[in-house]
Amino acid sequence: MKTVTRFLMRRFEWIFVGPLAAFYWILLAVLGVATVTCGFLAWFNHDIVGGEEWVVRPESGRDFLLVIDAAHRGLKALFSSDHFLVGDIHQTPVIVLATRFLGAVFFVLLAGRLFLFAVGGRIAKAFARARMGHDIVIGNSLTAYRYMRAINRQTNHLYTGQALMTGTGFERVVNLQRSRDFENDLGRAGLKRARRVVIAEDGDESTWATARGVAAMDAANDKEIIANIEDTWLLERISQVDPDAHIRPFSYASGAARQVMLAHPPYLLARAYGAPAQHIVIVGYDFVGQALLREFLVTSISWSPAEMMVTIIDPNADKAAAQFRALHPGLAPYVRVTFLKGDLTADDKDLEARFVMECDRSPVCAVYIAIEEEGRPLRFAVAIKDRAERMGWFRAPIFVLAPDGAGLPQMRQGVGKLGQPFQRADKSPHIVTDLTLVPFGGWHAALDGAGLLSKEFDDQARVFHNAYRELVGANNKPTSELAPAQKPWPELSEEYRVSNRRVAAHLRAKLDAAGFDLASWLEGGCTQGRAHMTHEVPPAAHVLDLDDIAELDRLASLEHQRWSVDRALNGWRYGRERNDQKRLHPMLVKERQLSEEEREKDRNNIRQTARLIRDITNGDFDKS
Repeated sequence: MKTVTRFLMRRFEWIFVGPLAAFYWILLAVLGVATVTCGFLAWFNHDIVGGEEWVVRPESGRDFLLVIDAAHRGLKALFSSDHFLVGDIHQTPVIVLATRFLGAVFFVLLAGRLFLFAVGGRIAKAFARARMGHDIVIGNSLTAYRYMRAINRQTNHLYTGQALMTGTGFERVVNLQRSRDFENDLGRAGLKRARRVVIAEDGDESTWATARGVAAMDAANDKEIIANIEDTWLLERISQVDPDAHIRPFSYASGAARQVMLAHPPYLLARAYGAPAQHIVIVGYDFVGQALLREFLVTSISWSPAEMMVTIIDPNADKAAAQFRALHPGLAPYVRVTFLKGDLTADDKDLEARFVMECDRSPVCAVYIAIEEEGRPLRFAVAIKDRAERMGWFRAPIFVLAPDGAGLPQMRQGVGKLGQPFQRADKSPHIVTDLTLVPFGGWHAALDGAGLLSKEFDDQARVFHNAYRELVGANNKPTSELAPAQKPWPELSEEYRVSNRRVAAHLRAKLDAAGFDLASWLEGGCTQGRAHMTHEVPPAAHVLDLDDIAELDRLASLEHQRWSVDRALNGWRYGRERNDQKRLHPMLVKERQLSEEEREKDRNNIRQTARLIRDITNGDFDKS
């Protein structure tokens, strides 16, 4: 009985306050016009004799006063007026019967709508309990607010204090105030039938504590439990504190960074300038700045150009540099990271001289203003652009952290007209040109970069992990005999889940290295009226020529480079013998130093990648 009741309530919500709500109002308007029109014509053309019999009204009686009377009675028909309920039904004109019927339907539908307005929040809470396949969002943070605005899905919101998620854009959201009985609150929010639980409290500690509480509930066993962790370094390590909980952390900073790197790949930007290295500049090294550095290394390892340079400018650069070296002791062989202390908008001759020296090593291909203070990123971007034009520091586009757009025009993905002559003659405000101010970090884009807008969180990462397990024969071994990286996805630690996400994020760079025209594909999606989402895979399996041994070896070498950087980002470094506790690995060497057996593993990874691209683009793949 409960199941039937919930089903009927879901259908009721779908019609009255869901996708058909607008059609409901249109139907009411059409019924109202039809009822008044029929009532007017019925009374204008017919009359009642003796209070019982309908007769045709003579032409002589049809004057202006009758028009007014007929219009009045037509309006009364909307409220089931008894003027149209007299007489024998078999002798009643059809238009009178139509007026009766339409008026009754209009009255019932209007009464139902007024009832919903009267009970308001109470009926909404009943709908919330009956929903299926919805999201539950817990917390009052700005991330919770932005998630519910960006996601196109029914959402039940558990909040404390005052509910902020109301008004335009939150018609799908039902606000439920939290009580001391948290488990009962989740029951009211329909946890058993929910698709995903997103926790975004005001701090990382409280978010993680709430997420662990949700994960411990029996009703949450098969749910996606996603926790918003702002600290980007902690993001990829916090799950190690409680690996059995399988809570999936995400952050705005990481999502924003990944999305901009995939939308405007630095290797394409560097190539447009003919630069010998991918040289990016990050101004501000808080959470977003750290995420930009990491995502640059995750998404942009390439052979064209191969060298990678990062210049970071921050008032606390000395402290940031010490922390960076402590957390990533094995990264130095793969990327040149230079920390410069100071403010590039100030008159600091020493900073300027050191910055120019870095620019002389290789032209800058992208500048990222990652200052996380409202209003300041745009101010810094304009000031740095002005100085760069006057002093000739660089011609690269300047990407400005702007969660709300900062009034800047949105740019097409890709490289636009960078490095081309006469590009200033192009009046299009949406094409990237030299020193263009490009906004990034919009909330919809950041949620896309974090993987929250794909059909299932981590779907591509699961595909790549399952392919790896198939490659090493893990499907035929008992779980107890498997290495940590070979376990099934539900049992996989967060460190290795992160690694699989990074494999998926590097896919476009591999295809570019294989000869796919990535720039045209990126720009083509925008010209068709939509930008490519970060989880979209280019239809490019045809460029991976597995019969060309030299090409296969070149891509396998690139994959080894990517894997090495992935390990170094997690704190691993070279050691003659593997030691997981000390994070030492003997394979963290140049590709030419690998044994033939290890090289063949990288070749097999490329073969698997080619197969997966075909399966993904054809929609034929297993992500279980």
